[in-house]
Amino acid sequence: AFTVGGDVSVSGTLGNSSAYSAYSFGSLSVASGGTYNATSGTTTITDVYSSPFALNNSGTFTHNGGTLKLTRSGNQDFLGTWTGSSALYNLTIDCGSGTQSIRANMEIEGGLIVKNGNFSTHTDNHNLTVVDLITVNGGTFTTNSSTINCGGIRNAGGTIS
Repeated sequence: AFTVGGDVSVSGTLGNSSAYSAYSFGSLSVASGGTYNATSGTTTITDVYSSPFALNNSGTFTHNGGTLKLTRSGNQDFLGTWTGSSALYNLTIDCGSGTQSIRANMEIEGGLIVKNGNFSTHTDNHNLTVVDLITVNGGTFTTNSSTINCGGIRNAGGTIS
């Protein structure tokens, strides 16, 4: 496992395509020209670098088939580019309270799981594309007036609004 309790700011390259162990960061910012090569396991984001911002991608985010998991009880927002070559593979929201929001269009090439907490497309109505299933299991998925394209939605004890 690779753990950084504070903020991680990437201006060069962090990670490699063959990594499979768990990564855990307080927050993650990828600067223009920077590259984050995610683990094929799970990258967990536990906090924010400046409330409510937890993730900012102005460079390249390479998912390597892994899962990005947010666990902070409190608001966490995604800034920057999360589409095309910087799309996520799997996203899991497992937070006790607060709202995890996207502040730009987002693509997820695998699935989205909302276990606990609230995942929102934000009141600015950013579009969300999920190739596989969106599973809401104990949390809330707030779509606002956004366009949602997905392989299906499974509500297993959560709320979709």
